[in-house]
Amino acid sequence: MKINLSTTVRIFGFFSILSILGISFFTWMWCDDFWYGKALQTKGLYEYMCYLYNTWDGRFLAISSMIQLGAIKYLHHNLIILIWSLLFVLNCCIIFKIIVEELNCEIKFRLSDIILIASILTTCIFYSFYKHISETVFWETGGVYTVAGFFGLLWILFFRRIIKDNSKLSMIIIYAFFSMLVGMQTQNLTICLLTLLFFEGLINSHNNRKVILICVVFVCLIIGVSISSFSPGSRFRISGYAHSFETNPYKYFEFFYQISKYFLKASRVLIVFSIFSAISIFTNLDLKIAHQMNYNGESKFKWFLNSSKWLFVAFSSILTLILVPEAASLRTSLYFMIFLFLFIMLITFKFLDKFKKRIDLKRYLKLINICLVIFLVSHLGYMLYCYKIGEEYQSFMRKTNAYLLTQTHTNDTITIKNKSLSHYPFMYNIKKNWLTEDPNNEINYVNREWEYYYDIGLIRGE
Repeated sequence: MKINLSTTVRIFGFFSILSILGISFFTWMWCDDFWYGKALQTKGLYEYMCYLYNTWDGRFLAISSMIQLGAIKYLHHNLIILIWSLLFVLNCCIIFKIIVEELNCEIKFRLSDIILIASILTTCIFYSFYKHISETVFWETGGVYTVAGFFGLLWILFFRRIIKDNSKLSMIIIYAFFSMLVGMQTQNLTICLLTLLFFEGLINSHNNRKVILICVVFVCLIIGVSISSFSPGSRFRISGYAHSFETNPYKYFEFFYQISKYFLKASRVLIVFSIFSAISIFTNLDLKIAHQMNYNGESKFKWFLNSSKWLFVAFSSILTLILVPEAASLRTSLYFMIFLFLFIMLITFKFLDKFKKRIDLKRYLKLINICLVIFLVSHLGYMLYCYKIGEEYQSFMRKTNAYLLTQTHTNDTITIKNKSLSHYPFMYNIKKNWLTEDPNNEINYVNREWEYYYDIGLIRGE
């Protein structure tokens, strides 16, 4: 049986998705995983959520945190990471579904097309997120960011259904309640959704029903984010970052610039992969966009709003971080990257659709598919290398765990020989932070959390 190049791409693409899911079986518990795991051994799920809500962070009453802590309490570590990985793949597919609806593409995808789309997007986004994916997908505790992203993307998908004129009142009420739950998750995601609603309100300003619906949903999101933001735990956590807010307004513009620069620098690979994935999918599926760059009968201002809203949504994720710049980290760039990826793909699709007669991408289909095959085969080879490194560390952690379990309930100082490596695959980056040599260093959270989990006086690394 002769297999053409297009089929080869789909076959390697399918195995590429499996290879990313396979990382789940080559990871290990780390840092906060020990802390939450130990605490949940003696506390009920809801009891511990309320405790954290009042003492550490208001987001712990959110549905994403309930899933995170529930998974840590009841599931095996590798199964938890597999669930986060599956959600990562699903998020990639939802991103494309949002793009299709934004472009009004009326197309029925075959199973082979779905595999192609999922494999290209999953693999490209996997490398686009290389700066933080070890913290947001392949870490028990950090997987809450992926869960929150899933509900946020689902909220956007449902919003497009609800905003239609034929939505039932019961569905609107359910969606309003769902909006409150989504709003409780994390502030820099919620502000993205609020920004999207603001732009949708301007675009649909001629339709009173839609404007009222947008306002109702807007209020529900505000209620949700207020529940988490004004909790006792959130006030305590913010006080730990900064004792007072800046009184000079120009400082906030400086913070916005600095964080934007930081996030954009981390997104350089993303920009390349988002364009590459858009060209690959557009060429292979020959997407037909229902409308061109201009909107019939609409003003240029509304065209600008509709074309640029996702870029504004991406940068709006920074707004909550300028209040507490110390909280800006690579994992907080997740939502910025999601919406930036979505924006660049949309713009690339529109560009290709407008100029496809001049460019005639079909002439380059074979070349594009050859590039895809090389990319996917290289990815599979790299995954095999990552499995080897992961297996080595898993083995080391199993031996370390067995040893520490024999030393529990002791006040002695236990010395652990750290396993060092010159190169860490990026999906293990967060786990580079090993035990310090100074057992009295209170700043080192790795030592403290191992000591708490194993009930040992002091642990030092060497």
